[in-house]
Amino acid sequence: MITLAFDTCLDACSVALFDGSRSEVLAARHELMSRGQAEALFPLIDETVKEAGLAPADIGQIAVTTGPGTFTGVRIGVAAARGLAVASNLPVIGLTSLHAIALCAIAADAPVVPVASVIDARRGELYLATYAPNGDVLSAPQAVAVAGAHSALPEGQIVVAGSGVKLLAGDDEARTLSSTPELPVASVWVAAAAHMSAGASPPLPLYLRAPDAKPPAPGSQVQRAVEPG
Repeated sequence: MITLAFDTCLDACSVALFDGSRSEVLAARHELMSRGQAEALFPLIDETVKEAGLAPADIGQIAVTTGPGTFTGVRIGVAAARGLAVASNLPVIGLTSLHAIALCAIAADAPVVPVASVIDARRGELYLATYAPNGDVLSAPQAVAVAGAHSALPEGQIVVAGSGVKLLAGDDEARTLSSTPELPVASVWVAAAAHMSAGASPPLPLYLRAPDAKPPAPGSQVQRAVEPG
C-alpha cells in the first residue's frame, strides 16, 4: 500500500510517499519554514507524487502529525488530511509530532533505552512525551514548565530529541542527545507510521494548551467593531 505522510506542525513542511510492499520511500520533500505551510503543502504533495511516478489514485492511506506545535501548523495538517480523506475515501493515521520525533530518533540511533521527545513550546514550557525503543508510548504528550521538566523524564539512561532539548537544565550524564534533526522528517517516520492502524474517525488536532491569541472581551472597542449593525 502507498502511504502519503506529511507534517506541518512545527517549522517545516515535510512530505513523503512510502511503498509498504517494498518498504521503500518513493519520494519526499522537506522544506524549513516558520510560516506559509498552508500555501506550500499541496504543491509539495503534488511534486512528490509526480516524482514518484504515481497518480493521486495510487495513494492508499494518509499519515499526518496531529500536534502539538504551532496552532496554525497543526490545523493546516489535520485539515488537509481530513479533506483528502473525504475526497478520496482514504483512511487516516494520526500520530503526534512528539511520536514522529521519537521515531526519527529511533531510526537514527537504534536506542536500547527510552526516548524522550521534547519540543520548545515557548512561554517557559515544553511539550514532552516518552517512548520505548520500539516506538511504543510510555507517557502521553504533556505541556510542562521548563523548570519542572526533569521530574517528567523517566529515571535512568534515556535518549532525548527535539527542539526543547537545549532548554533542559544541566548536563545530565543519563541523557544522550539524539543525532536526528530537531524537526520530524516525514521520509524517516513514514515507515513506522505506515504500519499503524487508522482510527475509526478522522484524527483531531492536539494543542495541549490554549492559543496565545485571545478573543476580544465582550463590550470592548474591538468587539463592537466586529459586531454587525
